[in-house]
Amino acid sequence: MKRGSSKCPLNLSDPEEVYNFFLSTIKEHIRSWEYFVDWQKVFKNIEELEAALNLLNCVVGKEDPTKSLRKLISEYPVVVKALPILLAVRDTKFSVLIDKNTFKYEEFDFSKKELTRKDIQKICEAFEDSGLAELFRRKIKSVPDYVLGVEVGLDSNARKNRGGKLMESICESFIKRLSGEMGFSFLKQAKVSDIERNFGIIIDSGEVDRTVDFAIFYNHRLFLIEVNFYSTSGSKLKATAGEYREMAKFWRSQGAEFVWITDGKGWLDSKSAIKEYIDDGFYLLNLEMLKRGCLTEILNRGGV
Repeated sequence: MKRGSSKCPLNLSDPEEVYNFFLSTIKEHIRSWEYFVDWQKVFKNIEELEAALNLLNCVVGKEDPTKSLRKLISEYPVVVKALPILLAVRDTKFSVLIDKNTFKYEEFDFSKKELTRKDIQKICEAFEDSGLAELFRRKIKSVPDYVLGVEVGLDSNARKNRGGKLMESICESFIKRLSGEMGFSFLKQAKVSDIERNFGIIIDSGEVDRTVDFAIFYNHRLFLIEVNFYSTSGSKLKATAGEYREMAKFWRSQGAEFVWITDGKGWLDSKSAIKEYIDDGFYLLNLEMLKRGCLTEILNRGGV
């Protein structure tokens, strides 16, 4: 690839050009619609408790919801397992600090299938003390609808990890398309044992049984790829760059090439880490460079 080509700006003979292009084409985010709510997981979680949630509707709007709950539990103990999610808790067993002066804790178990009168009394007291009784008395009209909102809220906590999954998905779509065009094989989440079994190549992973996001075998060469996206800055970025520099040296010493595909505005506050990585002559791409065919160029080069 000649320098200045419109197809791909990657040119390892000119690290400054790569560095400048990388930073100037950083993506602010990669949020697609699936980033916001994993509806499939939300609906699955509700479906598993659907019967118990509908039974709990009998308690909604009662003047004395605790009394109604006690009667309901006596007839249908299954409703107990649905109570933790009303407090946005997934665990069915947990402890609660009930006395801040003496630091007294009390254990609660909502997973029991057979309940004693004492168990039911304890659950009803928890229903009152947690504020759920007041919620049922006047604040909600439908328990399943309320839990739907709780599940959406809990699911939003997973967005931090979801960004990484979206980056993997985006990169996989590019790699899969290239695989069809160029005729190479690739693996996802590959361990060294997977690489040996599928490609017949034996490599050492070092002290850690490392898994790489993608492994490509093309023109008798092995390429190992890690992908990530950082929307915020922090010390982790510099540490990651240092770790990947060592990783790139380690794989290259065994005849394999390491390709790091990363993006996100977090790198704008960690420019020095990016520059050091590029200056060492290792392959670094962002999504714009991937789109412009730079991975194709790397594969065709077969390494440096």
